[in-house]
Amino acid sequence: MHAELEALLQLQSEDDVVDGIVAQMESIAPRLAALDAARAKAARQLEVTLAQLGEAERKQREAAHLVAEHRQRVERNAAQLDLVKNLREATAAEHQVESGKRMLSEGEAGLREIETNVTAIRGAAEAHRQALADFDATQEDKRAAIQGEKATLDAQLSAARAKRDVAAAKVPASMRSTYDRIRARRRAQVVFAVTYGACGSCDTAIPVQRRNQMVVKGTIELCEGCGMLLYATE
Repeated sequence: MHAELEALLQLQSEDDVVDGIVAQMESIAPRLAALDAARAKAARQLEVTLAQLGEAERKQREAAHLVAEHRQRVERNAAQLDLVKNLREATAAEHQVESGKRMLSEGEAGLREIETNVTAIRGAAEAHRQALADFDATQEDKRAAIQGEKATLDAQLSAARAKRDVAAAKVPASMRSTYDRIRARRRAQVVFAVTYGACGSCDTAIPVQRRNQMVVKGTIELCEGCGMLLYATE
């Protein structure tokens, strides 16, 4: 194998290692984003529930105030009933008392229903608050693990890039420029062997005379079909 080809294949091998580490590092951001999204969702659930609780408590206060007014009205009407002197006034007073009692009963029933709802929402809010607290405690450990993983990958990437630079220095400048241009676009293998008389990347047939010259001279050429770098060994 010619020295130039050997150096180029070594460079490609080192680039594969670098790109593999970079791909691992790129997977970290979505994982952190997923943690952020999950926490935001939990926080939003608590926020919505607290808003519902605030509205329910407002209705509870209003209902309690209305019940208190009905109770006072019933008490006043009952007191007036004791003071009436004739049947007509007594009948009217009794009607007011009964009407007031119905309204009081309905108000108390409504208040009990609201109180039950408030209790349920308050319980849900507490559950969401605890879930958020638990999530934060768990997320702290997960974030620490991810940051540790990132630090390890940073060290690996620095070492891999150093080895890549050593390998790159052994490739002639013009060939390295062509290789780097294709690699930057593709971020994958760009150097292929001629296999069974065709490009190992796209299967474009390579004329026999051209293959023979590549073998004899050890040249590395561009495939006319896909633009990848080709070499032939036999």
